[in-house]
Amino acid sequence: MSEIKELIKQNKFIISLLGRLVFPEEKLIAIIQKNSKKPKELLKAYNLCNGKFTLTEIAKKSGVASQSLGQTILKWKKNGIILVEDSLGKGIEIKPLRLYEVNEVPE
Repeated sequence: MSEIKELIKQNKFIISLLGRLVFPEEKLIAIIQKNSKKPKELLKAYNLCNGKFTLTEIAKKSGVASQSLGQTILKWKKNGIILVEDSLGKGIEIKPLRLYEVNEVPE
C-alpha cells in the first residue's frame, strides 16, 4: 500500500475515533434523524457517506430524494457530523464522508 493510501486510512480511523468520543452513537443517530419523515432511509444515507459515493448515488441507494439529501447534507455538515471537501452547487458531485458507520437498527 502506498504511503499516501496508508495516511488516508489512518486519517479516516482517527476521524472515526474522535467522532465516537464527541458523538456517541445514540446522539449521532438523533442528529441524523432529527425531524425526519424517513429516519431509516436517512441512517442508510449517512452510512453510505463513506467518501466513495456521490450524492446522486447515495440518494438512489438510500431512497432519499436528491434535493432532500442535499439539504440534509448541509445540515449534517453544519452539525459537524459529516465532512464535505467541495461546495455544494449545481453540477458539482461531492462525495461526503461520515464520522463513523452507525447501526441502522438501533439496539
